[in-house]
Amino acid sequence: MSPEAWLFSAAFAVTFGVAVYHLTSNDRTAAVWWGFGCWTVVGLGFGYFYLQSPAAPVEDPARLALEKLTAQNEQQLRPYIDALNPMLSPLVVGRAPVVRVTIKNTGKTPAVDVMVGSRVQVGDFPLFTDTKYEAIDAPRATLGAGQSATVDIPSDHPLTEDELAGLKSGMKWLKAHGEIVFTADPKPNTPFNHPHFCFVLRQLGNAMEVCDNFGDHTDQGVFR
Repeated sequence: MSPEAWLFSAAFAVTFGVAVYHLTSNDRTAAVWWGFGCWTVVGLGFGYFYLQSPAAPVEDPARLALEKLTAQNEQQLRPYIDALNPMLSPLVVGRAPVVRVTIKNTGKTPAVDVMVGSRVQVGDFPLFTDTKYEAIDAPRATLGAGQSATVDIPSDHPLTEDELAGLKSGMKWLKAHGEIVFTADPKPNTPFNHPHFCFVLRQLGNAMEVCDNFGDHTDQGVFR
């Protein structure tokens, strides 16, 4: 207990005790005056501790509006990367399947240090993806607003006869998926979320479809 709180507590106890004593002694006049003194101590205590308490911060409407406008401008004037138009190369037993994906900057400012980590997988359905990506062995690129580039994603092993038969029957799936890292110039205060993409071939002869996206992740410029 602080010294001030102890002092007000002691003063309250004394005045209250004396007021009760006079009241039980039928000295009502003295009881009233000591009771008044008791309430005075209570009021002074509340007033003192109220003034000592820290004032609640007052929000500045102009500052809040400026912060909101700045955040909106940052969202509008930043790059966004999408993965589009998966194209599967002809499947040949003994050769690694390759899927070509177009990545496009749909934002209004250049995307800097663009890097893609990805893989092609063939496996029994339902095929669950392994997202422990490593970067494709290529230099980082810059994509201006509206610009696009293509990325060839190879499988990690040659196609087998069993895999080809499974793709024809629909008992196996082929998935091309990946994660894109990029930034801007100047660099944002908070790293951009990494867009993930996924395309699946459920049966040979069908078009590749968009599959689970895995969500967005704010990684510090590296793959998970």
